[in-house]
Amino acid sequence: MKTLKVKDREIPLRIYSKHIKGVQDLLPEGIPFAQATIEAMGDPVNITVPFLWGILQDRNSDEPVPVDKAYELYDDLIDTGKTATDFAQLVLDICTESGFFDKGGREVMAAYIVRIKEVQQKAMQELQAKAKATQTPAPKPRPGAKR
Repeated sequence: MKTLKVKDREIPLRIYSKHIKGVQDLLPEGIPFAQATIEAMGDPVNITVPFLWGILQDRNSDEPVPVDKAYELYDDLIDTGKTATDFAQLVLDICTESGFFDKGGREVMAAYIVRIKEVQQKAMQELQAKAKATQTPAPKPRPGAKR
């Protein structure tokens, strides 16, 4: 089983069945897990935190871990340099380890993540080129003006 290593902790990437409903309740508008995997790139906090909450739950306890602990874990991951693409991959790994996707489904979702990242990078390059081309030069000093 895959695990998430952060600080001095190693957390299995598995949501147990009794906590799936809790994850679904925390997701915005009850979106399906496949859609959440993709949307984690555009809304990493609201999508990833419910999944982090799910993996923090103890299989043998009826006392849920507070959602604040999931936000703390998210912040710890940000502090290690994780990006929106990393969070989409993490959500995909959690869904796969929890049995929501088989190998074929995982491959399809991973391909979507790669494609979205490529589109975002191309859009950023085009935006940077456009911004560079439209930069206005500094005004020329007026004749006779003091410097």
